[in-house]
Amino acid sequence: MQKIEFNFFDYLSWRGDLSFENSPFNEVDGLILCAVVYLNFDGILADSFQNKKTFEEVSNEFVNLSDYNERSFLGAMINKDTARLLQVCALTKRFSQIKVCGYREIFDKEKEEQFAALTFILDDKKQTRVVVFRGTDDSLTGWKEDFDLAYKPVIPSQLHALEYLENAYKSLHGEFIVAGHSKGGNIAVYSAMNSKRWFFGDIKNVYNYDGPGFSVDVICSKEFNSIKDKILTFYPSFCIIGSLFYHDDTFTIVSSTNNTFMQHDPFSWKIEQNTFVKAQEFAKQSVVISDVSNKWINQVPVEEKEKFINTFFGVVKATGEICINGLVKNLVSTGTKVVSAMAKLPADQRKQFTNMFNLFKKFMLEGLPVLHKKNT
Repeated sequence: MQKIEFNFFDYLSWRGDLSFENSPFNEVDGLILCAVVYLNFDGILADSFQNKKTFEEVSNEFVNLSDYNERSFLGAMINKDTARLLQVCALTKRFSQIKVCGYREIFDKEKEEQFAALTFILDDKKQTRVVVFRGTDDSLTGWKEDFDLAYKPVIPSQLHALEYLENAYKSLHGEFIVAGHSKGGNIAVYSAMNSKRWFFGDIKNVYNYDGPGFSVDVICSKEFNSIKDKILTFYPSFCIIGSLFYHDDTFTIVSSTNNTFMQHDPFSWKIEQNTFVKAQEFAKQSVVISDVSNKWINQVPVEEKEKFINTFFGVVKATGEICINGLVKNLVSTGTKVVSAMAKLPADQRKQFTNMFNLFKKFMLEGLPVLHKKNT
């Protein structure tokens, strides 16, 4: 008999009548909240942790916004059903009376910062606080900050996350769960492992959903090792974002209904009851791509990576587009503008850019025989 593949909406239909007191918070609940936090709640929720609204109230206000359609479209990289997920959650007993507070969003193109967070207070006996950090949105600013992880020891979002988490604890106290998808997963781990020791004991778990890793120094640090037993990490079987940099060797591989890179979309992760459907191993193609990317990151000097990334995004920004959706939607014209911008680069920058690209291509060609052997 063929196994039925469940998604978020099936899960809410099946378990939506159960409170968190009856059925404790689980990995699927965490990913649902991580998906919801991609929405823009400006004007609905305050920065304060004291001004709380129920999930149901937040959903009703969101639906009635004059710019509902604009806010519901989150670009090429974020699932179009995110706003519907918010509404369906609000109709269930499980989510409707969750308290929501502490909405904070920072977006600064000049400083290259893209950050957002929300805190949810569950209806269990401990009134568990769930701090959720937004991952990378559709903006080029957000993607540039992600790429900066390749050469910066700390990015702005990590520092914002630490400050937010500690402020949440000072205001709310109690037991905390920290979660994030994509970059949100990385900064969730960062904030938890660097939190003050007087708070550390109240962190129950950290949910990292396909978030990129850290440098080897961080993974070997006492801060990371003090928190690693509380970290629950999940990667899709075709994993690119989450496999970047170094990681702890404890994680779960999840099956997805999507192919290749689009498995990064949390809506595609398969669900069975209150857990994800597990995959036995990573897709062979993704392993090669990840190995090549990490080889490039590890072997190229820091200053060369910085120059390359800044040049790359400088060329992309010359198209006039500010988000991934614009690049994809106007692929022909943006491609022409990219070529034109490349031609205008100083000779030394153009040479450095070409050298970095050729090095990546060399690593990829070296990986192809390995992939061939794995497929035979």
